[in-house]
Order: sequence, then structure tokens, then C-alpha cells
Amino acid sequence: MYKYLVLLLLILPLGSFAQVTIAGRVINQADKKPVANASVFLSNSSVGSKSTDDGKFNLSRVKPGKYDLVITVIGFETYRQSITVNAADLELGDIQIIPKVMVLNEVRIRPVIDPNRDRNLTWFKDAFLGLSGLAKDCTIENPDLIDLDYDEHTATLTASASDFIVIDNPGLGYKLKYLLTSFTLNKDPAAKFQLSYEGSVLFEEMQGKPSEQKRWKKHRQEVYEGSMMHFLRASLQNEITREGFRVLRIARHTNPARPADSVIAARISFYKNAKSAGSAPGARDSLSAWIKRSKLPKMVQTLITQQMYPSAYIKPTNQQGLYAFGLAKDSDALYVTYNKYQHFYSWYNKNATRLDDPQNVDNTRIDFFNPYAFFDNNGTVTNPTSLVLSGVWSRSRVAELLPADYEAPETENSLAQPPAGNNIVSLLNTFTSTHDPEKAWLQLDKPCYAAGDTVYFKAYVTKGDDHKLSTLSGVLHVDLINPGNRIIHSIKLQLDSGIAWGDFALPDTLPGGNFSIRAYTQWMRNNPDGAFFERILPVGALKASILASKPLKRLPPNTPKPDMQFFPEGGELVTGIRSKVAFKAMGVNGLGVAVKGDVFDNENKKVASFASSHLGMGYFYFEAKPGKTYTARLSYPDGRQDEVDLPKADPDGITLSVNNDSLPKAIVKISTGEGYFQANQNKNYTLVIYSGGMVTTVNCSLTDMEIKLDVLKRKLRTGVALITLFSPENEPLCERLIYVQNYDQLNLNLNLTAGKEQYAPREKVNIKLNSLNRRDEPAEGHFSVSVTNESIVHESEINPENILTHLLLTSDLKGYVEQPAWYFADTSTIARDNLDILMLTQGYRRFTWKQVLDTTKQTPRWQPENAIEIAGQIKNLLNKPIENGTVTLIPAKKGPLFTATSDEKGMFRFKDLMFPDSTRFVLSAVNAKNKNSTKITFFGPQPAPLLSPAWLRNLPAVADTVLSLLVNNDKLQQDELVKSGHFKGTLLKQVNIHGQKIEENRSKSYVAEFAADQVIHGKDIPHSGSLMVDLAGLIHGVHLSGSMAIVNNISQGPLTLIIDGATMEFSSIEADDIDRIEVLQPPNSFIYGHDGLNGVLVITTKSRMQKADDIVSIGVLPIAPMGFYKAREFYSPKYDHPEAADKKHDLRSTIYWQPELKTDKNGNATFEYYNADGPGTYKIIIEGIDNDGNIGRLVYRYKVE
Repeated sequence: MYKYLVLLLLILPLGSFAQVTIAGRVINQADKKPVANASVFLSNSSVGSKSTDDGKFNLSRVKPGKYDLVITVIGFETYRQSITVNAADLELGDIQIIPKVMVLNEVRIRPVIDPNRDRNLTWFKDAFLGLSGLAKDCTIENPDLIDLDYDEHTATLTASASDFIVIDNPGLGYKLKYLLTSFTLNKDPAAKFQLSYEGSVLFEEMQGKPSEQKRWKKHRQEVYEGSMMHFLRASLQNEITREGFRVLRIARHTNPARPADSVIAARISFYKNAKSAGSAPGARDSLSAWIKRSKLPKMVQTLITQQMYPSAYIKPTNQQGLYAFGLAKDSDALYVTYNKYQHFYSWYNKNATRLDDPQNVDNTRIDFFNPYAFFDNNGTVTNPTSLVLSGVWSRSRVAELLPADYEAPETENSLAQPPAGNNIVSLLNTFTSTHDPEKAWLQLDKPCYAAGDTVYFKAYVTKGDDHKLSTLSGVLHVDLINPGNRIIHSIKLQLDSGIAWGDFALPDTLPGGNFSIRAYTQWMRNNPDGAFFERILPVGALKASILASKPLKRLPPNTPKPDMQFFPEGGELVTGIRSKVAFKAMGVNGLGVAVKGDVFDNENKKVASFASSHLGMGYFYFEAKPGKTYTARLSYPDGRQDEVDLPKADPDGITLSVNNDSLPKAIVKISTGEGYFQANQNKNYTLVIYSGGMVTTVNCSLTDMEIKLDVLKRKLRTGVALITLFSPENEPLCERLIYVQNYDQLNLNLNLTAGKEQYAPREKVNIKLNSLNRRDEPAEGHFSVSVTNESIVHESEINPENILTHLLLTSDLKGYVEQPAWYFADTSTIARDNLDILMLTQGYRRFTWKQVLDTTKQTPRWQPENAIEIAGQIKNLLNKPIENGTVTLIPAKKGPLFTATSDEKGMFRFKDLMFPDSTRFVLSAVNAKNKNSTKITFFGPQPAPLLSPAWLRNLPAVADTVLSLLVNNDKLQQDELVKSGHFKGTLLKQVNIHGQKIEENRSKSYVAEFAADQVIHGKDIPHSGSLMVDLAGLIHGVHLSGSMAIVNNISQGPLTLIIDGATMEFSSIEADDIDRIEVLQPPNSFIYGHDGLNGVLVITTKSRMQKADDIVSIGVLPIAPMGFYKAREFYSPKYDHPEAADKKHDLRSTIYWQPELKTDKNGNATFEYYNADGPGTYKIIIEGIDNDGNIGRLVYRYKVE
């Protein structure tokens, strides 16, 4: 049930029309004499007057529309008449009012003084005026006029008044005269405090100072925005989207889980008889089950998430100016959400419940007692009792009433240009609407690897600041990068609503080191700071170890000193203001270095001391004095010392500081120097808070040298928030990042069906996952599961990051954040304080104010990519572009043909293609005369440049203790495979390498960091007349088959030929064209995927003058463009029958990997797997995102012995 509110809806008229006059005369029905001093007014407006001695009245400045004319005077019944005002003045003539007749009703004897009157009056005020801040400021001038009666039996309070209830509303600047018709408040908890009241009200403007008038104007607009008054206006003007409204339907339908009454009755009767007779086993349980079904609701409701528009819920009638408001089907309801910047997000589940939650600030439900409510073009509802409101609008009471003639300021998107803050908000929303970011997170099956492993990963791509899964991009690029910062393997993944998964097979000959994996969409390339996902992959070498006399990455004696930077809070030091100064000491490898030091002024006087608290970061307080400069003398743990100057202080500046220690609020302090204050006193400044896509502004006047403001965090979103102070001229003066933690992540719970914490090797593990949002409601979403043996796989300190730290923290900060998960490991004061220091030392990546304030509209260069594109250029034999040529794309196997026409530059494109990787095509081109004398150039993939940040290049190698167990375990696993006959290749013995491999055998192909097994130079190829015969004699381990193919001696399969990056046939190349041939045998050739199964010949031609991935051919060109990669399935053995008890030991380090686990509408999902043979602590990691963008992560451990 909901807290319902049924009231007379006070809706203002639309627009500004011509204003007319209403005139008439009030007379006594009994004697037809004029009635003087009668109150005559239009209900719910500020239009009212008194009748003169001759009974005449005149109401001026009336806008066209339909009104209730109300006449009231002592001794007469209240008169009401519905009138319609058009463009012309209205003469009503004589209006007869009826004298009151005294009737003796039932007499109820009460005490002279009601002992519960104060309580009842409080109840009345809370329900009638409301509980808002405006309501608390309201006063009732004549409370003694109100008769109150509380019926203890029905828990119902009723109220009445014989005359106007006079209400002062200083918040909005109105005096209200409310003629109460009825009031009923049900205090029964089971009734959810149902409230109904009705009446007529006359508004009178209060007289106030200019400052009060300005405040009233601001408060009236705040009340208007998002109100039902605003909604009906916007609906009639068909402007609901622009005005910030979203309208959905709540459909009621029969409950599919509840059978028909006749079926239920028959089943209950049957099982009752069977239970009594004892003739049916289990009759008791069956009877109980059917009785439960009988108690299920017959009807259920579903929120339909498709946007509705006014034409669906507003219909014209046969009366001019009268409209029907509803859905025809009275069982359905409307679900209205308001956000002035159109940043809608789902606060409630699909049943649209819990609208009474105080944290619901956007949503209202409208139920209809009748198929339609009716209202005129002023927005006045003629049958208000036909509506029931629940949610935000139900909280608005008399304190929030606006008169029908209230006119909202003419603004775009409800954003006024003055004051300055709203202009900033407008620019910010314009910018974010066209630069809505995408973020990518990859969950890996484990944190580190051995050569020969497969890297399994699940990709989550979100859009916007609410972290909902993105539907913007359909393609995700994923690169594997070697320690030399070169891409060695790339794949494309097809995104399905922001979800994809894939893998990389690591050759067992891979050298050890810090590899990395990165992922991005084309849309992400618009971010100049490179908002790509990038993560280190520590890899241990399986077959070789590099011997060195010194540990890897040991700093040489001449290593530069650490870089020490100081960060005054707010951006700069100001003379005479005690400021918080953060600092960060960073080594050449980009990692924090412990430091301590003292601050001295230019007279060698020590004014402050400091020491880092975590990863080279810390802070101290000090006050800069006029005419002083300051130097920090630093000491590092290795004995080195240094001196660094502090930033110079501004003698007359302004600064910003934030105390973020409190969970519910952040306290912002604005401080100025004496000179700055004197020059800018009483000027208006704007504080802008940007948090998770929502913008909050606070306008303040510089009335003192120090101003404090409270920012309520519950109105912000979890994550990094940017607080910026703007000058009266809209210039950003100072800013501060804070981290907001509202603990609104998903609550994930695991239930191991066996209910134990210790298992046996190869024992089956059944697990149920339950996902709840912060309101403990079931959460449907996408998750991925990794299970590893911690005794083999250790988490290195290089990658302590997870989906929470990435999406909520590091993706919004510039630079490398070391050990981000440390800040979320606990909620201690130490972790929270150091997280605040991180906010002071890192830059904000989301946007810069320079970008936002630049009013020049710039279209992002990189547009979202939703499919594969094949592009190129055709020229004639004289190298001139061919216009209007026809290019045909022909699949090598069966499939449709595609054609494209070249433009004036000879460019052609095939868009919106969908095909798997390793798909081969042929490009054929003819000119406008249908001649194939054309040169075709295929534009190969152009990956995003490698940014190669210093922190990525210089991170130290993962400690041997982290990788040694994993590498040794993988060796044992391969030995087991060889013994059992599951591995057909030849394993090399460990090789200790003391020198460098000759660079001549280093491949020049795109797998450049892998050694070619053999390199053949063009000058060494005999010219016998048959290139294949010549090569078969030069290449080791191959022979020439009868079908004239070069075949691998071991696998008996043909080698793949790749010429200048494209897969081709031998017939397309001559020996004289060859510069060099690189031979890659398995497993080195596996980097080419399926094409490398039997080995690869990589041929580089002498005439290759184009870019590395551009291929030129005459007339016809075979190509093998990169398609969508199909992920391999993780193999998880089953030991559910004796035959499965394989003799080989199961030494998996990744026990289980499930990239796609979806929870259902109840938030549940299940999975199962078998433990390996290795004992130890098994670690389950589950990460994911629900449909509303809520993020979740769970770590669970159990023992295997």
C-alpha cells in the first residue's frame, strides 16, 4: 500500500493570455436586496474582491480559463459557480445567495476544554500544511476557528471551519485564506495515514523588502519545478521531455502465479477430503501449498519502461477547453519522474514500489478512481477526487500551494540564466550530454599468469556517470601488450548491451615480465587523457629464466631523486589563511616513496614538519605570511636528501577547503584574504558540485572573510565528486575533489548448498548467488565468477584493483593510482583520511572547466562503433583516384555480396558488417567504364596509439615469490599432460640464457617481440622457377605435398601465408618481390589464432611503401580483416562418475571461470564446479552490474584438504 493523498488539485493556467474582467452583483435570495461586504474570489488564485454597498463586485486581471467563483459572507451559505472565461469580459448579472437556516443536529456532549486539542491540532497542521521547511515557517493566525474531532474507534481526525483559515506563508510570500470544505485524516497504520481534504483558497501577496521579494521569487520557482502544476502545463504544451519529465505506465494484470478461483477451490476441496481419508500421500503438503496460492493477489502490476507522451494520457473532449486526463483503463496508473536536466535513473524496482521512501525525490504515482479526470486549459481539475497521488507530489500540501495565476520564468530546460550558477549548470549539462563517457572494466580469471596459460576475461562497458551498461558502442577492442610496450595480439569483441568476454592464449615460449592488457571503444578515444582500461599482467616464464647478477629493476646509483610535489587545498596558498597542504613523493617508476621533511621560510625559520603516511603521500597545515617564501627540506629512507620550494602564496586571494570526515555531510569553507574581501564584498559566488552526472549549485554572497556551507552527501552519488567555486563572472576560482561513500553498492550473498567451509579435492561445489540492491530488493544483473587456488595464485601488489575501485575511483582520476583497493579494504579513519589525501593529489579526468565553458560546439572526432567497417581506396594505374568506381566485397565462402561506390577521392567503405574472425573476403574493383584496371588499397586496422605512461613502463617486476608457485605448478601440469598423452608437442628443458638472442631472428611482423623460428632473406632464395619448391627446401620441418602445399611435418597441415599483413595464396607473390620471410612454427605461430595452427610464413615485400597494415593489389585483392572474436569455453572437468577419475593429477590454478552469470527477477543465480587436486584456500570472486547500474563485488574463501 501507499501513503495516499486525495485533495483538490490546484493547477495554474497555461501561458500568458489577455486578461479580462468579471463583474456582477450579489443579492439575498430571500428579499432580493443587495448583500454588502461579501468575499468574492476565484478559487486557487490571487484574484478576489469585496462586494460594495449596492452588492456589486469587479474582478480584474483574470486570465482565460475555467474557474470556481466563490462567494462567502457571514449568515449565508457559501456560493460556488463554475465559470469559463474567454477573451472577452464577463458580466454575470445578479447572483442570489441563500441565507443560512439553523438546524439542530444530534448533540454530542464534550468537555469544555478538549485535553487532546493540542495533539489534534498538531496532527491537523502536519497533514494540512505539510512537514517541509516551508510548512514549518507557516503559521495559522486563527487556529481557534478550527473545530477538530478525533474518533478513537476509527482512528479518524476530521476538521471544519466556519470561516476562512488564515495562513501566513513567509517562505513563499503569500497570505492564504482557506475556506475548508472537508478534512479527513485516518491515523490507522493499516490505512497508511490516508488523507483527504478539499477547499477553496484565496492568495494575497505579502509586502516585503526587495531582498525578500527576490527570495520569494526563487522559492516559488523551486516549488513550481517538478510539481503537478508544472507537469500539466508541460503536458498541454507537449513539452514534457524538455521540461524534465518522464512518464511511464504501471500496468495491472492478472497474476500468472495464481490459478483461477474455481481451480483453487476444487484443489483445496480435493486435498481436504484426501487428507481426511488418508488416501493420498502428501495431501497435507499439497493442501498447504494450494492454500498459499489462494492467498496470492489476483492482480499484479508491472512498470512498462517505454516513455509515454501526452497524446497517450490526454484526450480532447466535446467541450471546448476541457481535456480528459487518464488511461481509459482505470486499473492502470501513471509513473511520473522529474529531473530538470533529464538525468533519469531507476530508483525503484519494476513494481514501482516504496514511493514513500524519503530518499525518493523524483517519482510520483498517479492512480485513477475513474477512467479519466477532467481539467481545463488552465490545468484546473474539475473532478479532483478522481485522482490519487503517491510519492513526491503527495508530500506537497498547503505550504507548497501556488496560485493559479503564478507565472514561471521563461527559461530553457527550467534553467534561468541569472544567477550565474545556472548558466554554468546549463553549459555543464550541454557538455556532458554530448560527451557522455564510456568506461570499461575487465575481470580476469586470475591476477597473474605463467607462459602457456590462457587469460580469460569478462568485459563490462558502462555509459555515463550512473554506470549503466552501455548500448552506445557495439565493438570493444582488446590488446595484449608486451613489456616493450608493443601490441602483440589484438581482438575485437561484439558488445551486447555493454557485455562481452574473450581470452588470450599465452605461448609457452613467452618471456617473463609485466605484460599488460588494455580495452577501449572508439568513443573512448575522444578523451585526451586516455580513459582506456589498462591493467598489468605479470607473466612468469615457463621454459627459461634470465640470469642476472642483480635483481631486476634495481635502481642504479645515478637514479634521479624522487619527484616531490605539493598540492595546496583549493589550488593555491593564500597569505594569512591556515591551509591544508597535501604532498606526494614519487620515484622514477611512478610509485610512491616514503618521505619526511621540514618547511623553512626565507629566514631559515622552521614553520612546519611532515611525514608521509601512505605510499609517499601525506599532508600538513601551515599559514603563509606576507612577504615570505618557503622551502621544504626532504629526507628519504635511502639517505638521500633534497630541497623543494613550496608554491608561492597569493597575498589577496580566495581559497576553498572541505572537511569530508562526516558521513552524512561535507563542510565547505570559503576563505579570503583581507584585500580580496574588501574588493569583492557582497558579490555573489556559486558553488557547483558535480557528482555522478548530477549537478548541485549553492549561491552565496561574500558577506564575510570566511563562509561555511553544508553539502548533504545523501543527495550525491557514490564516487568522486568535484566541488568548484565560481566567481560572479563565471570563472572557476578553486576546486576540490572529495570521495562520497553512500554504501549503495549491491549486496551479494553466497550460499554453498553443502553448508560447510571445508571440502575435499575433486568434490562438487554447488553455489547459489543472491543479489540485492541497497533497499534489499532483488537485483537482476550480469556477473562473472572466478575461482582460484590461493596456494598457487597470489595477488600481487601491482594490481590490487577491482570493479568498484575502477568504476568509482581510478577511472575518474588522472595518472596512476597505486593500490586503489587499499582505500576500500576497511572503513577505518586511517583509510578514509588517506583516501581524502588521494583526492588532493590526483587530477580530475572527467572534464575540464575550459572544455565546459567553451561555447563552441565541437563534434567528437571518434563516433560510436557498432559494427565492422572495411575501407580502402581505388586508383587507376597512374595513381589517380577513381570516382564512381564500383567495389565489390566477396566472401571467400558462401554469403551475400556487398557493393560500394567510390567517392571523388577514390575512397570506399563497407559499413555495418558482422562476421567472425578469420573470415576471408576478396575485394574486386572496376572503374565507371566497368574496367578492372584499378589499384585497390585495403586500409588495415589502426589501433589507438600506445600512450606508454611512465608508471606502466617502469613498474617493478613481480616478485619471484608471487610467480614461482604458479610457474612451477604449470610445469607440473604440463608434465602430467605429457605423461597421460594429452600433449602432443615436445617440451623443452629449462634453458639458462646468459646472452642476448641475435636480433636478426627477431620477427618484423606485428608479433614483433616473439622470436621467429627461422628467417630467410630474399637474396638467399634460389630462382629455380617454382617458389614453393624453393621454399620447401629452405624451411625446416616442412615438406611439399602432392597438392603443391607447404605442409608441417608434425601436424601434417598446410602453413598459412601472410604477405604484408594479409592472408594470401602463393600465386600472388614472386621470389623477386620478397625482402624477407619469417617462419613461425607452433607454438609461436599461435599468436595468429586459428591461422597459426600449423605454422605461418610471414613475407615482407621489397615494395611495401604503404603503412604497415595497408595492402595494395591490382584489380582483385584477397583480404582477411579482423572480425569478431569468438571466446573459447573454459574447460572445467567433471568427476561425477568413476570413469572421470582420470589418472593424471588435476593441478589447475584457475578452478572455475564463468564469464556470464545472470541473476533472475528474484536476484538469484546458481553455478557448480569440481575442485582440483591441489589443496589450499580456494578464493571465489564475483563481480558484476545490475540493470540499474549498481555495482557489486564479493570475495569468498573456503578450504580444500
